[in-house]
Amino acid sequence: MAEGFQALQTLLRDECQDETQYQELLAAHPWMLGATYAEVMRHRGHGHDATSRRNIPDFTARRSADGMNDIIELKQPFLTCFKQDGTPSAQFNDTWNQAERYLVSAREDRDYLERHLGLRFENPKCLVIMGHDWTETQTRLVRQKESLNVSISVMRWDHLVAQAAEVLSLIRAASVRE
Repeated sequence: MAEGFQALQTLLRDECQDETQYQELLAAHPWMLGATYAEVMRHRGHGHDATSRRNIPDFTARRSADGMNDIIELKQPFLTCFKQDGTPSAQFNDTWNQAERYLVSAREDRDYLERHLGLRFENPKCLVIMGHDWTETQTRLVRQKESLNVSISVMRWDHLVAQAAEVLSLIRAASVRE
């Protein structure tokens, strides 16, 4: 676990812009998302036609509590999320729209996804992980957007680091007590 945490810190410190490296890291270390998810699965290249492939995210995660799936959309940390005037950038809005499209597909194509891909969706959520070091005003703007669609939440990469550090700390503390 410590190796995964160090790898995440190195990617961020080196300002890696290769989204694939972050995807591989999270697939190998789903514990960074906390205890919410029992498993994180990649889904590249699935689907029978262009439409279904377009609506299947790179990742789904099986919830620990009920075994149903949520959607996880990763974008590299250094994506430009805000324009100079402080409003969301086209890249942010494209990602948000992509998350909405995935959720619509998960709800409308629920039977297909379960029969053909083994993905079970019941009231799915979408966690978008993108961006890094936003201002308080930018963060507030994203939280307002989330309040309009409670099925989508955005986590910055620096927040993922903080969460992973806390999980690692809890496990280390539990190991010392044993």
